[in-house]
Amino acid sequence: MGKKLIMVVNESGYRNFSENDNFCMAGIVFDEENLYGSEYIKEELEKKLNIFKKVYSKDESDERYKSYSSRKRIINNLVDSLPMFLDKLKFNIILSSIRTSSGKTKESYDRVAKNLLTKFNVYISKRNMTSGGIISEDTRDITEWDLKQQFFDIYSERNHNLGSDGSKINSFIVAGRNNEVYKFNFDVYHLLDNIIKLMCQNMSSAEEEVKKLISDEKLRAVSEVIKNKVINEAALDMADEIINDKNTILKRLNEEIAKLKQELSDRNEKINDSKKQINELTNEIGFLKGKLEEEKSSEGSKIVFRALSE
Repeated sequence: MGKKLIMVVNESGYRNFSENDNFCMAGIVFDEENLYGSEYIKEELEKKLNIFKKVYSKDESDERYKSYSSRKRIINNLVDSLPMFLDKLKFNIILSSIRTSSGKTKESYDRVAKNLLTKFNVYISKRNMTSGGIISEDTRDITEWDLKQQFFDIYSERNHNLGSDGSKINSFIVAGRNNEVYKFNFDVYHLLDNIIKLMCQNMSSAEEEVKKLISDEKLRAVSEVIKNKVINEAALDMADEIINDKNTILKRLNEEIAKLKQELSDRNEKINDSKKQINELTNEIGFLKGKLEEEKSSEGSKIVFRALSE
């Protein structure tokens, strides 16, 4: 059994993650052997996620989160600890983004999702891994079902979109947040998700409020660590080339097929014309044979008649 990569995907994506791209999807990639963190790491993850949750909700049950100054101190201490903590975690990020004046449409979503899978497929090959799998969180949130189905449909057509190499991505697993196997991976994803949302240009009112609490310097520091985890675009630049090459090859193939069909049609037409001419010639030969037989018969009768007369 060969080595495998898994990629946790947020099918909803991010809006305006940078100035140049207004729709982006991120895949958090783990080696299969790094599915589980140490007990210390897992405990730290849960603590940090819990702090984010309480800061967002202004947890009334905890005195520390009631006042603005206290929440500000707590969230800044958390963000300050993230660069070193994230640097210890073994994961990479694959980004797929698009510039579009119309925002997230079905067409732009399909394009970004296909490119994400293409980049993942290229990364599997570059890492000399045997295969890769997609992990999707079962959130039970009906507002996300359509996007999850749309992404799964694109995954299902991967062999068509990626060619035979698409078979390297050979599994799609939907699991609950507390799934025993994937909980660590989901927790890493959610920690990153909390930060990435604060890096986007359009945020919810709750996210804007939390961002105002955080020092710009501390947020930049953790942003740099996250950016360093993003797989270099140069390493995956063949992803777009693969799509373009496949589209070009497909277009040329369709043109060749159309050309061959036309040539075949022309040949069939010529064959039919030749058959028609052969039939006409055969009929004419038959007619001439008949006339010749009649002439022979008539000539023979005349000879016999003359002989009898003499």
